[in-house]
Amino acid sequence: MKKRVDVFALSIYGLVIFPKVLGHIDDTVSDIFDWLDKRVTPVLVILAETFRSLSASWRAELLSLERIRGYFNTRQHF
Repeated sequence: MKKRVDVFALSIYGLVIFPKVLGHIDDTVSDIFDWLDKRVTPVLVILAETFRSLSASWRAELLSLERIRGYFNTRQHF
C-alpha cells in the first residue's frame, strides 16, 4: 500500500513541478522521496530555491514594479 501511495504522490509532484513535460521525472523529485524516507524534510531546500529564483527574477527585472500598470500612480497619492 505504501508503494502505491508513493507512486501516486510522485505522479502528482511530476504534474505540479513539470506541467509541460508529462511523464518526465527529474532527479530532484526522486531525491525528495529519498529525503522523506530518511525523515528529512525538504522544506528549507524548497524555500531557498524559491527565494533564489525570485531574487534572480527581480534582478532581471522580470517582475519589476514598473510593469504593474498604475502602481506608481497610486503610490504617489500616499
